Amino acid sequence: MKTIRKILVFLLAAVLSVSLCGCDLLSLNTEKDLLSTVASVGGVDYTKQQFLSFYNVACLLTEAGGYTVPTEAESVASYKSDLLKQFATYKAMSAYVQEKGLETEHEHTAKEDAEEYIESLKEQYADGAYDELLARYGFDGQSFASAMEDYMQLSIDSETYYSENTDHTDLFDGVSAFSVDGTQISQKEFYYYAVNMLFYNYLQSYSFPQSVDEMKSSFKDFKDVYYSYYYAIYNYGLSQGIELTDEEIEEGASTFDIIRDYMGEDLLNSYYQQFFLTGDDVAEARTQMGKVMAMYSKVSDLIEEGFAPTDDEIRTYYESNPSSFEAKVSAYHILTEDEARAKELEKESKLTPEGFMKIFEKYSASTNTDESILEAADLGSFTYGRMVPAFSEPVFEMQVGEVKGMIPTEYGYHLVYVYDRTEPLTLEADYDTIKEMYISANKSQYIYDKMEEITSSAKIDDGSFELMPDELAWQMLEKKYSIKLYDKVATR
Repeated sequence: MKTIRKILVFLLAAVLSVSLCGCDLLSLNTEKDLLSTVASVGGVDYTKQQFLSFYNVACLLTEAGGYTVPTEAESVASYKSDLLKQFATYKAMSAYVQEKGLETEHEHTAKEDAEEYIESLKEQYADGAYDELLARYGFDGQSFASAMEDYMQLSIDSETYYSENTDHTDLFDGVSAFSVDGTQISQKEFYYYAVNMLFYNYLQSYSFPQSVDEMKSSFKDFKDVYYSYYYAIYNYGLSQGIELTDEEIEEGASTFDIIRDYMGEDLLNSYYQQFFLTGDDVAEARTQMGKVMAMYSKVSDLIEEGFAPTDDEIRTYYESNPSSFEAKVSAYHILTEDEARAKELEKESKLTPEGFMKIFEKYSASTNTDESILEAADLGSFTYGRMVPAFSEPVFEMQVGEVKGMIPTEYGYHLVYVYDRTEPLTLEADYDTIKEMYISANKSQYIYDKMEEITSSAKIDDGSFELMPDELAWQMLEKKYSIKLYDKVATR
C-alpha cells in the first residue's frame, strides 16, 4: 500500500485543500443530463457522467481517509465547481504527457494500483461495509474498479507531469515575476529565491505559511522588501560599470547554502520540484542571485569609500558625545560589607596583580560559598561620572597594574585592580582617531540612506510573482488546450 498512498497524495491533497463536501449519486441524474458536456480539453468533450465518476471517487477516498463529508447543497455546488477545474487540469496534464511522449517512472500500471487499493478498502470495510460504502457513492464493484483505474491513471499522469525530469519551459514562457527599471526577473528565479526564503524564515521562527493566502503574502514581502530592493542596487551597480569576479558571484550565490546543509538536499529538491524547477533551473537561478547579492556588497563598499565627513560634522559629534572621549578606566573589584574582612582581602592579595587575580578567580567562581563577599566582578571600562565619587576619585588616580584596597563607598569596601586606562581625547591632538570613531558610528546609517536614495527612484512593475505553481500550470494548460468549463451543468 505504500506505493498507492504515494500516488494518491497529489490528487487527494488537492481535493482536501479546497474544502470538503457531500457527493450527489449518479442515480440522481437523468440519462440525458449525464451525457451533457461539462468540460472541453484540447477539443475533447467530457460528460457529466465522466466527471461525476471522478468526483464520487474523490468523495469516497475522502471518507475512507477518515474525513467527514458534509452534505449542504451550497457546499456541494461550490466543491463540485472546484473539482471540475481539477478534473479538467488532470485531463490536460494527461494530454500533455501523451503529446510530449513522457515516460512515467511509476512502477505499476493504473489497473494494478487500483486493484491494490480496492483490496485495502475491503480490509478496511469488512462484513458488508465495503458494498455499503460503494453504494453510497453510486458504485457497484465493477463500476468502481473501472472508475478507480481511470482515477489512478490521472494520478500517474499528474505525477509524470510534475516530475523533475519534465521540461517545463513552455510553462514559464512569457511569464515574468516582476521588473525593476525594465529588468525582468523570471518566475523561475523568483521561485528559487522564494523557496529559500521560506526555509530561511522557518529556521528563524519555525513557522511556515499555512494557506495559499499566507503563501502569497510571503511572496509579496519577498518581492517588495527584499528582491526588488536588491535588484535596484544591482542595476545601479551595472550603471556604474562595476564588474564582478567569478569568486564574488560564487560567494553571493552561497547565501542560501546553509539551508541546503541544514534541511537536506532531498527535501529542498522536492520543494523545487513542486515549483517546476529542474536542476538546471536551480543552478541558473542560483548564479543570477549570486550576481545580485555580490553587486549589493560591491555597491555597499563603494558607498562606504565615498563617506567623507566634514570638519563641522566631526566637531559636532565630538561636542555632542563628551562621555565617548573622556578618560576611562578598566578594573576588577572584590566587594565586602565588613571592614575587617576587607583588610584580610587586602593582605591576601599582597596588593599585586598576581595575588589579586588568584583570590578573584576563587571568589568570582560559581562555586564560591563565602557569604562575606558581596561581589567579585569585572567592571569593564567606565568613565569618572559613571561611578559614585567615593569610588571614582581614588580609582582614577591609580596606574595600570596597580591594586588598591580599603576603598570605602556606600556599598561597602572595595579591593580594586586597574588593568587598563584610556586617556581623554581632544580634537586638536586626536582628530584622526575621533574621525575614525565618527565614521564607525555613522557609516551604516550613511550607507542605508544612500541605498534608499538609489532604490526609492526604482520603477517596479508587478508581473506574476504571486502565482502559485498550480495556478501557473492552469494558466498554461488552459491556453494550450483551450479548456472550457461548464459549471452550471456540472453543479445542477
